Parts: sequence; C-alpha cells; structure tokens
Amino acid sequence: MENKKLNKQLNNNVKKNHRRKKIKRVQKQGSFLIKFLALMLFLMLCFTCYMLYQKYGNNIPFLSQFLKEQKAANQNENQNELPKPEENEPKPEIKNLPPVQEHKFRYTYILKPQPKVTEINFKMLIPQTEKTNQMIKITSVSSKPNNFKKTKEAAIAEYSLKNDGGKPIVITFEGIIKNRTYNIKTARIIDKNIEPEEDLSRYLKPEKFIESDDPMIVNIANGITGNSQEEIIQKIYEYGQNTITYTITPTVGAKQAILNKRGKCSEYAAIMTALCRAKNIPARIVAGDFLRNYDTPHNWVEIYFDKYGWVAYDPTHMGTKEYIEKDGKQTEGKRILDAENSTSDYIALGRNILIFYPLEYSCRSRKNCSVALTRRFEIF
Repeated sequence: MENKKLNKQLNNNVKKNHRRKKIKRVQKQGSFLIKFLALMLFLMLCFTCYMLYQKYGNNIPFLSQFLKEQKAANQNENQNELPKPEENEPKPEIKNLPPVQEHKFRYTYILKPQPKVTEINFKMLIPQTEKTNQMIKITSVSSKPNNFKKTKEAAIAEYSLKNDGGKPIVITFEGIIKNRTYNIKTARIIDKNIEPEEDLSRYLKPEKFIESDDPMIVNIANGITGNSQEEIIQKIYEYGQNTITYTITPTVGAKQAILNKRGKCSEYAAIMTALCRAKNIPARIVAGDFLRNYDTPHNWVEIYFDKYGWVAYDPTHMGTKEYIEKDGKQTEGKRILDAENSTSDYIALGRNILIFYPLEYSCRSRKNCSVALTRRFEIF
C-alpha cells in the first residue's frame, strides 16, 4: 500500500514538472512570437514611411508651412477681428472704421496643353495673412504642389506636371478671407504700433517697368511738391489720372504709358510707384483681385509711412463721387480726384509684382507647342 501511494505521488510530481516545463516552453514561444510580430510591424512602418517620403517628400515643406500658417490664422481668428484703435487715442474726423468683411473664395486654374507639350512648370500665387488688412485661411487645395516658397512679398506654390494626351489640368484652392480696407483714413485711427520695415531700399530703386531714374520721370517728380507726404501722394495721384486714359493695352510700364497717354491698371500703378520712388518715398505694386465676382486681376499700390506702415492707394480709380442737390434730390455729378478714397476691397496675392509669369513648358517640337491657361476667381 505504501508503495502504491509513493508511486502515485511520484507520478503526480512528474506530471506537475511536465506541465511546468510545457507552460515555460509555451511562454518562451509566445514571447518570441510577440517580439517577432513587433519587429515585423516596426519594419513595415519604416517601409511605409520610406515609400511615403519617396512619393510625397517634396511636399513636406509645403505641409509644414501650411500648418504653421493655419496655426497663425487660428490665433488671429481667436482675436475675432482686425486691429482696433486704442481706446484712449483721440479720434480724428473719420470716427468709424470700415467694417470687417468675411468671404469664401475660390481660385481655379485650367491648363490645356497641346499634344506636343511634354512637361509643364506651373506657379500659383497663394494669398497670405497681413496684420493690417487681411486674414487668410486656406481650406482646401485640389492637388499638393511639388514645392512651396514663401517670402514677405509672396507665397508661391510650384507644380511639375506631365501632359496626359492634351487632357485639361485643373488646379483649385479655396479659402476664407476676413478683410478691411487699409487706406490712409483707416491707418489714422487704428493701432499705430506698426513694426518698422527692416530694409526699404528695394522699394526706392528703379526696376523693369518702374523707371524711377529715367530723366523724364525724375523731371516730372521734381515738379511735384507738397508740405507733407500725403499731399505729395495726392498730387502724384492727380498726375496719373490727368495724364493717361484707361485703355486695355499690353503692360508697358511707367515711362511708355506716359508717352502713350494710355494704359490699364498696371500702368497707373507703375506711374504712381515710379514717381513716389523718384521722390524718395518707398512704394510697391500689389497684385490681386477685387473682393467681388469680377473676374479680372488688378494692380494697385502700397506706399510706406513711418507712422502707419504700408498703406493702400488705387491710382486707377477716381476717388469719391460728387453729389449735386437739385430740386430737393441728389444727383451724381463728376468724380473728385481724391487719393484717400480711391481704394476698394481686395484680396492681395503678392507684393512688388507687376507681371507674374506662371507657365514654363517643354515640347517635342516647335509646332503645336503651347499651353492655354484660364484663371477664374469666385466669391461665394
């Protein structure tokens, strides 16, 4: 009996040891399997990141820049409005600021290459947030650019495109703009804490289409005098309005427009900019659009004031309307040449830009080698 009990106990001990060994073996195998799966997952993640980098690597600067802009835009949006005048600041004659307007907008670019075109390099101006007059939030872009460059004057999205048998290529982007017209009247009543421009020398130099050193333009500028910068600008504005007639022509710049006595918005802007620079007043041309469904690009001018920063003037427009009261009714008379009231509501795309060349392309032969570009701007 004792032998049977002893044998039974030994068998139980053997079975327990066997079970323990089996459990340890399974645990080791499980641990190895978990480690193996974790390693495979890590390798798959590395491979996925590598493939994404190969495909979208060039877009990383654009995305990071885009996120930074969105963060800045959100911070500005939290403020809920553009700068207000200081409460204790004495109010000038114009007591009310222009209202802040909010619009949704869309830019559409349609490229139609001919069959012999092989590669297309396309550049697109993207509007930026400006402290004094516009806050921009880009909400969607139809296709990510291959490269994105940003300076104080412009943000440019660059695309490298392939011709797919002449099929149209459509690129769109949408956004939201909050804006207020920042003319000299607005500048007088909002916060004067404008950060001074570090280097204004670029906006005093002559350049293509802005021939501020040409003897004819220098001579005209010398004949314009005034007791203040604002008075000089008013006379420069009057000179442009009285010298040329609005006509749709190719862009020829300030000097040729004065000689031809005609031109469109780019010529009005070039004349004002050239004369300001000849008078040692920093000025630059702005490219953009009217904030209404008026699908024609526009140029206007920004002039620098030590006290206010960059202030908008539109030399193409004739300023305020004069109203005549007759028989108890007001009728519209002639327009008054008033530079202070020349501006409208715009969306600015780039500064110090008169002509922007968005297209470059290569072809298999010279025949049938062109790309038609259509641009649309919409407010909705």
